[in-house]
Amino acid sequence: MSITIEKAREKISINPNSLDSWNILIKDAQERPIEEARLFFEQLVTQFPTCGKYWKAYIEEELLHKNFDQVEKLFERCLNNILSIDLWKCFLNYLKESKSHLEDFNKIMIQAYDSAVQKIGLDVMSFSVWLEYLNFLKSLDLNINNQNDKLTLYESVRRIYQMALENPIGNIDQIWKDYCAFETQVNPTNAKNLIDRASREFQNVKKVSKELESVTRPLDRNLPALNLEYPIDEEEDIRQLHAWKRFILWEKQNPLKLADHRAVMRRVIFAYEQSFLCMAYHSDLWHEAACYLINQKESLKQLGTLSDQVILEVTETAAVSLYERAINSFMKNNSLTHLAYTDFEESRGNIKKVYEIFEKYLAQERADQPTLVWIHYIFLVRRNEDIIAARKLFKRARQDSRINYHLFIANALLEYFHTKDKAVGFNIFHLGAKKFSHEPEYMLAFIKYMSHLNEDNNVRVLFERILSTDDIPAYKSNEIWSEFLKFECAVGDLASILKVDKKRLKVFESIQNNPLSDVTQSSLMIDRYKYLDLLPSNSNELKSMGYKNVRGQYNASSQATTMANLSAIFSNNVSISQAELAAVAANELKRSKYPIPDISQMMPFKPVRNILPGMMHSIAGGVFPFPPAVTELVKRLPPPNTYEGPFVIIDELIRKFQESEIVEDFQPLYIHINGEPIREFEHLISGPIISHKRAFANAGSDDEDTKKGKSMDIYKQRQYKKLIQK
Repeated sequence: MSITIEKAREKISINPNSLDSWNILIKDAQERPIEEARLFFEQLVTQFPTCGKYWKAYIEEELLHKNFDQVEKLFERCLNNILSIDLWKCFLNYLKESKSHLEDFNKIMIQAYDSAVQKIGLDVMSFSVWLEYLNFLKSLDLNINNQNDKLTLYESVRRIYQMALENPIGNIDQIWKDYCAFETQVNPTNAKNLIDRASREFQNVKKVSKELESVTRPLDRNLPALNLEYPIDEEEDIRQLHAWKRFILWEKQNPLKLADHRAVMRRVIFAYEQSFLCMAYHSDLWHEAACYLINQKESLKQLGTLSDQVILEVTETAAVSLYERAINSFMKNNSLTHLAYTDFEESRGNIKKVYEIFEKYLAQERADQPTLVWIHYIFLVRRNEDIIAARKLFKRARQDSRINYHLFIANALLEYFHTKDKAVGFNIFHLGAKKFSHEPEYMLAFIKYMSHLNEDNNVRVLFERILSTDDIPAYKSNEIWSEFLKFECAVGDLASILKVDKKRLKVFESIQNNPLSDVTQSSLMIDRYKYLDLLPSNSNELKSMGYKNVRGQYNASSQATTMANLSAIFSNNVSISQAELAAVAANELKRSKYPIPDISQMMPFKPVRNILPGMMHSIAGGVFPFPPAVTELVKRLPPPNTYEGPFVIIDELIRKFQESEIVEDFQPLYIHINGEPIREFEHLISGPIISHKRAFANAGSDDEDTKKGKSMDIYKQRQYKKLIQK
């Protein structure tokens, strides 16, 4: 085993998303016996179950070894779920080669082509499949003698042409030309009427097909679905996700202006299905697809042309099927998809199914958010049964070793707001404190709960007990001390306030040099006097004092300014939504400690290898860039670092040009060879030029006596003449 193969396997064991390593192993497997290769390809398609490229490689490997039974089993596993053009073409080619000897071969191929265009006929790249289908049908005409059978065949061909011309696919002009030729050939009498009738719709589809090609151009359809639990190229992943969402949004806008709402739905769901091939680990796509189906229920009812049963099948039943696919495959460990599914089933009144979904998720060892799902499960039981059933479920949840303190907070507040019993909530908080007393967030929630009960003495006792223990390190207790001080400012006297302030200062003096602590004496003083987002100094003074918890210093206007600046940068280069822009702006404001420059006036940096003069933007105090014409010339010249001299003194060269006299009557220079005047260099090109390369017709010849042209080297010619004279 080579070192490269071993490294690739080691890398995949660490990061299964390493596509380069998988490609190395694919090449290695193709050189191994089929038994070993099959084990590897099973591992490959298990890791990337929606990648048509990898399934095709697996099938071709089995075909190479004539394992036709295995090939058909593989097609059964992947063909209906993977909307891959290449995979379907591989299937059609397999049928042509392996089934051509059967009597019902034509029937098999027609059924296969029908399935293909039903599955992938909406794809913008499906031109070749449509064309193959049409050519296959037209080839049957040669074997049909009965006129009625021919007419039936022509109707089938016409139907497929019309189906193809309804879809905005690439190279649709070619199909239109073939259709016009077909109608002219088989029905010259009515051909013009049929073509004119279809022409108007074709022009609209042709226009939309160009838009669709533009929308789908950024999509990388060969990219397999990458598991987000492992490292990925985040920028490329986000770029592809946004490109798929733009494509789906474009389909939702019904650019074809279809009157049939079900046809629009079919195109939108097809777009979602295509996105799942590459973005299957993104839960938002699954949720958006299900919501789209559910929301179409009212639109279909308004049409009044479909029965309630049909509407239910194409909306809610389809959404259930989609959710089931998600939670049984890529979203198996995803809490968001499970919770959305439970809400949908609860809205339909299917409570038993909701319980099954919760239990199935919580039974998994790798569930990503078990505490959150337990909380929503308890809320559901309280809504649909009673508080007693919710308490029993809470008891079950406490036995789960994966839970954290949020479960106790949620149940304590649930008991308090539902039963109005303060003691039950206190008991739950007290029970959780035995396990999570080291969590500052949990103890803060406990304190706030007690504060709302208006039991001042109990709150003070709780503060003293928390701050007197070593469960929470001093450098993590700042928020608790702040709450204690805030509490005393609200309900205590000045002596109590100063007492707490003195204790707090003493604690933080002992950790002032702790690198994990950002608390200073100034920040403690500011925390004492602030109220909500009102601070005792302006933002500049707070920054100079090193105060970091400055709330409200970045108001709406500053955020709007930052968003405007970012919009100026992204508008021409990157497609980005307002929500993403706001997130970027908030992050910029959060990171900034100093005044932010007006970046709208800046020019985006574009890295260039071997940068040429004039390609950089002008900088204040520097040189101006070249004029456009000169810049274009400089770009065509070799980079300066490729030239090492001698360097020409430009001023001297120009001066020489200016001083030189230009002869008006130019006479060409002649030299004499063998007494004949010949223009300079003319003798070198006067004879026929014979290429040193072999002629195409003589490419395989080994004859070394092929004549060569005269040497173009004057020095060699002179040496040759001297030898002759001697």
